[in-house]
Amino acid sequence: MHVLIRYRWLVILGLVLLFCSGIAQAVMQAHERLATSESPEDVSTNHYLGAGKCKVCHASDANGNAHKKWFDSQHRLAYSHLASAAAKELALKHGVADAQQSPKCLKCHVTAFGEPAERLSKSFKIVDGVQCESCHGPGENHFKKRLSAPTKEKESPGAGGSSESGGASPLSDEIILRPPVAQCLACHNSESPTFAGFCFKKALGEILHHDPRKARSKVELAQLSCSCGEKCTCQGMECGGWPETPASKGSSGTGN
Repeated sequence: MHVLIRYRWLVILGLVLLFCSGIAQAVMQAHERLATSESPEDVSTNHYLGAGKCKVCHASDANGNAHKKWFDSQHRLAYSHLASAAAKELALKHGVADAQQSPKCLKCHVTAFGEPAERLSKSFKIVDGVQCESCHGPGENHFKKRLSAPTKEKESPGAGGSSESGGASPLSDEIILRPPVAQCLACHNSESPTFAGFCFKKALGEILHHDPRKARSKVELAQLSCSCGEKCTCQGMECGGWPETPASKGSSGTGN
């Protein structure tokens, strides 16, 4: 009897020690996270919000209605297209059972593919396909800064998110204003079973969202347009990339 009681007490004591050990370990891990935490500007703390959040500020005709431009584009339908009969047939020919589950397809048909789940906000929806943040990068920092910015700064042309702008902008530290051509070519290439050539400037013309509050010369607009005509046979950058500006010289083009 005494042995049984002693055994029970040992079990209880062991459980208490195990519980305390778990708490101690959790506290230590919390301290380690605090000690090594990155600044708000660090990419690992900048979450993907989804196009729905972008709409909060970018659905006005006054600043170019970038959200509508995306909503009416094929980018928005990139994920849903994978469920079409044509996509399923093509997938089977390439040994893919379900295109909406295959990394081979998802890497170019959704935003933030391969990112850990903790980097995706609750507002982020995979069904929205290739969203704003595929080109402009995760938008949490940008979203927070724009909401906290003074009214005059919010209403300035720079706050409209004009992605083709080559001038210096306070937004350069928040999002990618001019996505590099290589970012497009990572998906628009011969690895895609439906690839039929890709002209950067022609594609740019289909998704470009100008901020009407910023005046642009005919020369500037021409530099952003494809000059090949209707039968463009570009495979990448034959028409050229972003036009060079004083602010973009010597840069990668991701921050101007």
